[in-house]
Amino acid sequence: MNDTPTEMSDWVGSVLHASWNWPSSSFKNAPSTRRQEFGTLDMAITEQNRRDIFNGLETTLGSDVANHLMELLPNSPANELVTRTDMHAFGSELRGEMAELRGEMSELRGQFHVDMSKLRVDMQRLVGAGMAANTIAVVTALLI
Repeated sequence: MNDTPTEMSDWVGSVLHASWNWPSSSFKNAPSTRRQEFGTLDMAITEQNRRDIFNGLETTLGSDVANHLMELLPNSPANELVTRTDMHAFGSELRGEMAELRGEMSELRGQFHVDMSKLRVDMQRLVGAGMAANTIAVVTALLI
């Protein structure tokens, strides 16, 4: 079978006709904007269209099968669905932001090391000054 939209819809129509006595003309006469092209989805249906589909399925196949089939159809409008292209773009954007954060973290780590070195020098000066002051105080106390 060739995977053109017309041949696919004819095949789907013949399967539905053979399996559940679905009218075989339903798919052959469907407008091309409603057909699913191989590899892409054309999901521009309204709630009224969904209701009509459900009613047709319920009449032809029964309510249980109609409910199961309708559960397989997405409830969201097509513009809210995420495509693979969207996911790849999001992944690239996320990787870029992560690289930017790694750079900022590296800068902060370097600044932290500089600040710690300065603090260490200041502490050594204070400890040295404190020890000198203590030594002078002890010597002064012993001499007096």
